[in-house]
Amino acid sequence: NSSKVTTLHLLLDSGAQGNFISPLTIEWLGLQTNNLHHPIIIRNIDGTLNKGKTITAKTEVTLNIDQKDMNVSCYVTEIG
Repeated sequence: NSSKVTTLHLLLDSGAQGNFISPLTIEWLGLQTNNLHHPIIIRNIDGTLNKGKTITAKTEVTLNIDQKDMNVSCYVTEIG
């Protein structure tokens, strides 16, 4: 397992029901993804379908915040 350290700005939303990462960020960082057994339909707060429509994959990342490492699972979807 190779590790790559990259600094980037991200949004932490403590009210979110999950952790999400865009396909563009996955590609930019060269992250590996794992397919979900069952796709997840995603909706925006107003009930409309998110532009990503379904989540079919996730990835594992390690975040370092204030010198503390946190392993986080993120669902891959269009953000916004």
